[in-house]
Amino acid sequence: TTISSERARSWERELTPEEIGWVEWHCRELMPHFGYEPRLARRRFASHWARPVRQERPKQYIKSRYYSIRDKLLGPRNK
Repeated sequence: TTISSERARSWERELTPEEIGWVEWHCRELMPHFGYEPRLARRRFASHWARPVRQERPKQYIKSRYYSIRDKLLGPRNK
């Protein structure tokens, strides 16, 4: 199965800047391996990362940010 370059880039139209910031927070090191360059400067991560993503409930927001910080500081727990 092949994926068209148009479909591979469709996320650029479908994701909000906050969602792109969230993805870059978690996947920044791997993005170049798959042909994507991070768009946000490292110093701007916090502004996008701190905002809730679409349809994220308060409990999910707190839990996901907690795990994000924990994993950045201590490394992923689900190895």
